[in-house]
Amino acid sequence: MKTLKKKILIACDSFKGYFTSEEANSIIKKEIEDRGNYEVYTIALGDGGEGTLSALENIIDANAIEIETYNALMKNITAKVLVDGTNGYIEVANIIGITMTPISMFEKTTTYGVGIVIKKMYELGVRNFTICLGGTSTNDLGLGILEAMGGSIYFDDCLIENVTSSNLNHIVNINLNNIIQRYKDISFTLLCDVKNPTYGENGCTMIYAKQKGAKVEKLKQYDESVKNAVNKLNDVTNKNTAFLEGSGAAGGIACMLMSLFDTSIESGIEYMLNVANFSSLVIESDIVITGEGSIDEQSLSGKFITGILDLAKKSEKDCYAIGGIVIANKSNLINQGWKDIVNTCDFHDENIDLHEDKIERLQEATRYLIKEWDYDKYI
Repeated sequence: MKTLKKKILIACDSFKGYFTSEEANSIIKKEIEDRGNYEVYTIALGDGGEGTLSALENIIDANAIEIETYNALMKNITAKVLVDGTNGYIEVANIIGITMTPISMFEKTTTYGVGIVIKKMYELGVRNFTICLGGTSTNDLGLGILEAMGGSIYFDDCLIENVTSSNLNHIVNINLNNIIQRYKDISFTLLCDVKNPTYGENGCTMIYAKQKGAKVEKLKQYDESVKNAVNKLNDVTNKNTAFLEGSGAAGGIACMLMSLFDTSIESGIEYMLNVANFSSLVIESDIVITGEGSIDEQSLSGKFITGILDLAKKSEKDCYAIGGIVIANKSNLINQGWKDIVNTCDFHDENIDLHEDKIERLQEATRYLIKEWDYDKYI
């Protein structure tokens, strides 16, 4: 009698600092295929952060093009975007990403380069923009974008040419006439899982600016600067979006875009799962494996792996997760419906540098899972 192969679906997020989504999927897939009679499928996904555009490129029918622009420090770079007729896709981490920018340069960061990309894509005929917002190094309320698109920003009645994350407190006036007239026919869909407002105790500055390089003793000062910029923007748009859920995403880029344009925010992982028709892939599988670099309490609220788990539970499929490190209570995680969650650090050889044995630890974690679903092979 012929034994049917177990169908394994693998969909990991990136293990930041260690593996991309594609690399993690590939390592796990090879380990499974080398150790049993399985059909293994992988799909690269993203949650609106770094790597999401590459995942989209493998899913949607769009052309990848390179656009010359500037990074967060106004250095010349080339950024990849996707274009499908009037639809365009941008990942801001490819332009002003935190991994591209020394944290010591936080005060000089600007979103200007993102605005250049939007402007050039508009000239190519794009009108509907989908922007992956995660992983920025900036905190300038997206005003650099407005500058690049033709807006005028004044400091003490003098036109300024370089708004940055540290000089928003000097803004006295914003003129958006050129932008409003020229770009009245565009819309934005923002992919992110950030729910923070733009300023205040839980705003983009107080919660995220430190990891971008802002000094702790200056956080309140920067927060007040963002508030000043929001007020000046409101004077022009008469639309206060600073406390809408998610408006603080990407250092306030979301707030700015919602103030001026037809803009919606979507959960990055939910968007990607829908575009990939992931639910149908789950239905066809016996086991689902996901993972990410750090599984913590934040992973339980709207994050990547939770989106995977929810679809697996709906189809009554066993779902496993592998974490580069797991710092949440495992019992709480299992109670949510996980079949098991494995911490790769449990397989670390203390005689080897933690970074050097990263592949071996992921392989060991995978072998541990195989023993769980095919225990009889290992007795």
